[in-house]
Amino acid sequence: MPLLLHPPFAFGAELALWQITEDERTLLALVPDAESEAAHLAGIGSERRRLEYLATRALLASLVGPAYSIGHEASGRPYLLVEDSEGRADRRDEALAKSPEFATTVGDDSAATPEISISHTEGYVAIILSCHHPVAVDVEHRAPRALRLAARFLSSDELPFFSTESLATLAWSAKETLFKRINTANVDFRDCLHLSAPVMLAGSALVRDDSNIIIDFSATPVEAEDCGIIPARVNHPLHQASYDVHFCIAADYVLTWID
Repeated sequence: MPLLLHPPFAFGAELALWQITEDERTLLALVPDAESEAAHLAGIGSERRRLEYLATRALLASLVGPAYSIGHEASGRPYLLVEDSEGRADRRDEALAKSPEFATTVGDDSAATPEISISHTEGYVAIILSCHHPVAVDVEHRAPRALRLAARFLSSDELPFFSTESLATLAWSAKETLFKRINTANVDFRDCLHLSAPVMLAGSALVRDDSNIIIDFSATPVEAEDCGIIPARVNHPLHQASYDVHFCIAADYVLTWID
C-alpha cells in the first residue's frame, strides 16, 4: 500500500493518503486483530468496500499503532477507541479516567482523545488526525458526475468558479470536508456552505499566509496538477464560521482537508 502523502503539520495535525493496490489477504495481514476483522468482513458484500475497510485500518495502525481502533457516533462521525489496561475499547480520555496506569501504555501527553477524520474513494484512503482540534478530510475520484450535478450543491454565485470536471469535483469535496468539520445535522450544501474562488498556488508547494510550507508536493509521489486554498464560510443556525479548505488536484482524484 504506497504511502503517497504524509507531511508533518504544525499544531499536532497529521494527514496521510494511501493508494490501495493490495488484495484482501495482503491488507488483512497489515491490520491488528486480523481474526476479528476477517469476521467483520463477512458482512460486507462489496469487494471495493472490503478493501477500503481494511486499508483504512491498516493506515490507522501505521500512524498510531495497534492499540487504537475506530468507533462511530450516531451521525457517522468516526472517533478513536483505545484499549484500556483491562482490554476494553474506550475513548482515550475515558480509559485514562478509569485506569491511570493506562497512560504508561500509550503515553500521557494528552488526556484528550485525538480527533480523526477518514475518507475513501476508488483506489485511495485518507486519514487526518489532530491532538488539539477538530479536523476533516475528503478524497474524491474525479468523474463527470460532479459537473452534471453542480447546480444541486453550488449556488449561482459559486458555479462560475467551478465550471470544469476537476473543479466541480473539487467543490463537492470541499463541501464534504466542511460538512465533516462542523458535524451538524440538516446542512444544505448549497445554502449553508459557501465557497469563494479557489486560490491556485504557483508551483508545487502549498503554503500558508505566513509563507510556511504545508506540503511540497514535488517531494512526494503525488503528481499534483493544482494545489491551493479555498476560503469558505458556513452559515448555519447552529454553526457560523470561516475556514480555509486546502486542496490538491491530481490526475484521478481530488483531496481536500481542514487542519
